[in-house]
Amino acid sequence: MPRPLTFLSPYIGNEVSRNPLGLKDNGGGDLVRGRGVLKPAGKAMQFLSLLFKLENKLQAQVLGAEDADYAKARKDIEDRIASNKIVAYTYGLSPFSSETLAVLDEIGVDYESVEVGLEWFLLGKENSVLRAELLEMTGQSSLPHVFIGGQ
Repeated sequence: MPRPLTFLSPYIGNEVSRNPLGLKDNGGGDLVRGRGVLKPAGKAMQFLSLLFKLENKLQAQVLGAEDADYAKARKDIEDRIASNKIVAYTYGLSPFSSETLAVLDEIGVDYESVEVGLEWFLLGKENSVLRAELLEMTGQSSLPHVFIGGQ
């Protein structure tokens, strides 16, 4: 999936479309490109993390998830990360997920991408349970989740 504004590059230029706010990337390493609106948005998301954790668990319960559903989701996650060096769980409409996949593509690694759904509020029971199990396993309620070497 392309970066969020790259479709506008013929009109606004490649640099602006890749980094609309001109923010520097302070993540270190060889990739020194800006993350545009993702950096301030990511900081803001930290304040909502408790709300998202509560919502995450409630969503699966409201959709009728049972203990067996959680066990199956956990086994599926564990099997997938055991059989792939890198696994990325993403949302189709998430700019954070798009950026994650773009970075993995840019550095040229092989990875397994699992789109959990378009966005958290559009998930059915099975993917809500998958998302809840990812929270249980990692303590992180938001996506993307990237597992490298099983971690």
